[in-house]
Amino acid sequence: MKHACDNERRVPRHFARRIIATFAAIAMLGGMGYATTSAALAENGEKATTTRTVEQQAGISMGLHDYKRNSINNNHALKFKNVGSAAQSNYNRYVGQGKGAYTGIVNTTLGADGYPTMSDGNGSLNYLFGGAEDSAVTNYTPNGGLLTLDNQGNYSFDASTQYASYNKTAKTFSLSSQTCSASGTSPCFTPFGNDSDDNRYSFGMNLGADFYMPKDGKVNNQNMVFSFTGDDDVWVFVDGVLVLDLGGIHEAIGGSIDFATGAITYNRTKSHGSTPAATIAQAFENAGKSWDSTAYKTHHLSFFYLERGDGGSNCKIKFNLPVKPSKSIDIEKETLGTIDKNTQFKFQMFVDGSTTPYTGEYDVYDASTNQVVKSDQQTDANDVITLTSGQFARVRSDGFTDDTTYTVRELDSGGYTVSANGTALGQQDSGDEAYAQTGTFTVGTTSHVTVVNSNVKPSNNKSIVKTDGGDGDEYTLHLNASGDSDSSTVTTATPADIVLVMDKSDSMNDDNRDTNAQNAAKALAKKLLTEQNSALPDAQQVRMAVVTFSNKASLKQEFTTSSSKIGEAVSQKPNGGTNWEAALKETNDLQGRSGVKKHIIFLSDGDPTYRTSSYSGCYLSGWWGLNATHPEYTTEAACLAAGYSWGANPDGDSDGVYGAGSSDEYGFNYQA
Repeated sequence: MKHACDNERRVPRHFARRIIATFAAIAMLGGMGYATTSAALAENGEKATTTRTVEQQAGISMGLHDYKRNSINNNHALKFKNVGSAAQSNYNRYVGQGKGAYTGIVNTTLGADGYPTMSDGNGSLNYLFGGAEDSAVTNYTPNGGLLTLDNQGNYSFDASTQYASYNKTAKTFSLSSQTCSASGTSPCFTPFGNDSDDNRYSFGMNLGADFYMPKDGKVNNQNMVFSFTGDDDVWVFVDGVLVLDLGGIHEAIGGSIDFATGAITYNRTKSHGSTPAATIAQAFENAGKSWDSTAYKTHHLSFFYLERGDGGSNCKIKFNLPVKPSKSIDIEKETLGTIDKNTQFKFQMFVDGSTTPYTGEYDVYDASTNQVVKSDQQTDANDVITLTSGQFARVRSDGFTDDTTYTVRELDSGGYTVSANGTALGQQDSGDEAYAQTGTFTVGTTSHVTVVNSNVKPSNNKSIVKTDGGDGDEYTLHLNASGDSDSSTVTTATPADIVLVMDKSDSMNDDNRDTNAQNAAKALAKKLLTEQNSALPDAQQVRMAVVTFSNKASLKQEFTTSSSKIGEAVSQKPNGGTNWEAALKETNDLQGRSGVKKHIIFLSDGDPTYRTSSYSGCYLSGWWGLNATHPEYTTEAACLAAGYSWGANPDGDSDGVYGAGSSDEYGFNYQA
């Protein structure tokens, strides 16, 4: 067999232009580099004076329910304490060790009263969650205290590390440290006490909250996700549709809803019942509805939890949904360009077609953390709400309903380009009287408005010209971008995992192709993998990896933020053939970070000459093992009828790969 490089098919000599332009385009993509934007900061030393709980600030409603163990089963189909014959496979029996949920216990939509209903026709579960009277149920309405909120906007509670005790008088949870294994039989989540089975077991909890869908389903550059791990029954509904189904009496099992990708995942396969939906869209389709993921649209989440068994009791909740009180209106301010971070922006809001602006109280929140930075603010004498970039005002009124309409007006907007929820706003009047006003929104549909101001008027141009005196096929890429910068702004990053897939076949030695490719790769790494990038939290960094290939492929550098490591990884001397299949498989097997896009930059100067997959074809045996190819016969029957042979990889094989090392007459290398 000829050496792979002998007759390797080559492309025209504009290869250097293509690879440099490719790198330039990637470097300029949004999400790869950095964008300058103003920071969201509270005034120095200022603290929110509110004493409201995290749940109250976020508008998360809570219900806690204590059941009398000896009578809660009376006259109800859903039973507590693991009852029924062991030979029966029903939803009132423990599903078994290591097994998944019992799905399909409740219907795919909530009842008209907002509570789950039994899918077998045995009525509503409203009596378990405060929606109907039952002598075996005592209902409590906590003010909160269960959830904590971090500086990335994550709400969470984990009974394996936090003991939650409910104070009936204060109507709040208190948290203390504990170490409790979710895989054990000892109860970890016992809000009514751990001194007796009556207190340890047979209770329920429900949460409810409005939230809005952020742009691209991301919060602080992270996918918006709701996750739960625990036991027993948990049902999560979005807009009244069952999305996460962890029903049944079982060990601690987990599930999550990713609103950015739409995926619904479980850590164990269901043990009984119907197969749950794998996506939000499928869950809505199963319920005869359609999921609307439009940015800024308002949705409602309903969470129902039951401790029905008499074993371990576990509860771990985490979500970063931008939740908000029902019937409230949020006005958020963002800026782009060189606008000073301390600039104050003035807004007025007009409700239900009134020509008089809203007047009253509002709270100011940090938009990145969802935490209050100023509470009980009052509109000024001109009915103005004042914000700085990275803040939002939350306006609440007992008079707001789902049908309430409103518009938002930004005053003194003449020096900016203004948009609201992605729609450009025209300037009205001029000079000091200039203002920009949104269209009409309805609270029940869109209750969060993000107004973006920009003072950037960029002028960009790009050209690629042949380098005077350059060696071989050498070109220079010129990029010019005009725009201002200012020390009052801060840099934010969008994370990315970038894989450079570099052809190291022998033909890359020609015309300085490999040298040009290396130089472009090193320049890209130097541009993106800066010290500033390395100083960011891992979830916000840009990272790069290198896969090289010739006859076979290998991972030369795992994901890194070091530009020097990328430079070393691409410095291998070219030799051998071209195996695209091996390169792409190695690249696809490389795992990036969850929720971060993986970008692949694939560079090759020739068609594939090798592959790793085996194919059969038609040939004529020749002397010394040299076969004459007959790719015109694509089936074994036709090949044999013509008097030829049919066998595996008639174009050759060598050292675990297949192909002629030159031409691809059968098209197998491309097919792979």
